[in-house]
Amino acid sequence: TQIHALQVGNEVFDSRPDLTWSLVPAMDNVQRALADLGLADAVKVSTPVGFSAVAVSWPPSDGRFRDDVAEPVMRPMLDLLQRTGSYLTINLYPYFAYAAQSSNAISRDYFLGNPNPGERDPKTGLVYYSLLDAQFDATYYAMDKLGFTSLSAGRGETGTPASGGRHGHN
Repeated sequence: TQIHALQVGNEVFDSRPDLTWSLVPAMDNVQRALADLGLADAVKVSTPVGFSAVAVSWPPSDGRFRDDVAEPVMRPMLDLLQRTGSYLTINLYPYFAYAAQSSNAISRDYFLGNPNPGERDPKTGLVYYSLLDAQFDATYYAMDKLGFTSLSAGRGETGTPASGGRHGHN
């Protein structure tokens, strides 16, 4: 049996902050409707969360969600995802971190995932060779800090902007 994902919203915290508090109840309603139809095992509910929900991402072991969404939104969302056998969908855009830096703290090769000496997380000793992998692990650490150590995360959108702007992701 093939499992499908049904995404509710898209980066709601950023695109529609007025709906932030309605997101988890909406996901729960969709989940209950799927269960009523006997589709809860075949279709999993998730929502693409923008990486901006992660307040601290370096080192990845310090990863944590923003205070305004961690307890009131992320905790009940992660609980719903875990109870239903789903996963967190996280949209990762390493380009935005690279473009926003005020110095050359992030090398171009590290940002692009090209061969590079890597960046060591001083707390875990893990070495990261791409900013994308470091951001993904920071998401896992943020989930761990809320007590969801066995929940999976999936990469949603990734990429760099087209035409040099912040819109039109490739």
